Amino acid sequence: MAQTQTTAPLPEKAARLATQSVALKPTGLLLLGTFGSAARPGALLRLEGGETARVTPGDSLGDGTVLAIADGRVVIETAGQTVTLRLPESTLSPGLDGQLRRRTGR
Repeated sequence: MAQTQTTAPLPEKAARLATQSVALKPTGLLLLGTFGSAARPGALLRLEGGETARVTPGDSLGDGTVLAIADGRVVIETAGQTVTLRLPESTLSPGLDGQLRRRTGR
């Protein structure tokens, strides 16, 4: 017989901390998130055309190369220039944003 798994509702405070409203640029290359470990970092990018790409250090990206990925940022070299992409700023209230940063270390 199949078992049904139920989940408790998400507490309001946890939902506020986990859900952030961010004003995103309508076009252009954008860092959506970073993940993985220091030994195997990865990032999720929104590309110029709106599609997304999962990248790791050394990957080609258009006419550039992903040089490094760290928590909340990606370094790309393109046409002899080094560009650092950072996560968009949150639009949370300063107090709530500070609590989130203390908890996550960001």
